[in-house]
Amino acid sequence: MYLHQCRACFQACCPLRCSLQVLSLHESLPTAINLFEILLFPTLRRLKIEHIEQFEIPKSILFPLDCFDTNNQLQVLELGWYIGPSALKAILLRFSGSLKQHICSVPVRNEWINYMPSSMSSILRTFSPGRILPTLAPSADTLTRLELPDGCQQWLGHDGSRLDLSSFVALKYLAATASCFVAPLSLGDSRNGLYSLLPSSLEKLHVSGMANFS
Repeated sequence: MYLHQCRACFQACCPLRCSLQVLSLHESLPTAINLFEILLFPTLRRLKIEHIEQFEIPKSILFPLDCFDTNNQLQVLELGWYIGPSALKAILLRFSGSLKQHICSVPVRNEWINYMPSSMSSILRTFSPGRILPTLAPSADTLTRLELPDGCQQWLGHDGSRLDLSSFVALKYLAATASCFVAPLSLGDSRNGLYSLLPSSLEKLHVSGMANFS
């Protein structure tokens, strides 16, 4: 069964949890806890969440993905909003053997200067591509498509590291902000050797503009 939901009828998902295969929420999901509840639907294959109103995810709610013994086979996960690297890694670990396509904002720690839903979100740290890999690594053997937009975030700077995806052996399509692979010219770091950061399986690469730095 396929279902496109909005916030007002989110509760309608629950009776369908044993048959739902594709779920796309085009309006706000009330809380991040609801995301984890949906991920435990046993027949779910594709999930798209465009926005979560309360996106902070305490460590105390990460346990459901570990304690429920279900045969989940999620293949496509699209997250239009930030949920934090700890929560994202917990999800990817849970579906490491089945996930093939993944779209999310660049996962960084949520040390916000401020949060305004209608404008840019400022982050109280430098952008570090090198710290992204451990979050994504659980799906390195299965992902065929990966998209990492910057999510209109603004960082204090760039630490000069690079995102190395050479271990993603099944990856065929990659779209990401250029900041994941190269630092701003002002840092004086080399921009050579991009090929060494990418897997030999890659067929299509789309690199967007640099992220915003204050």
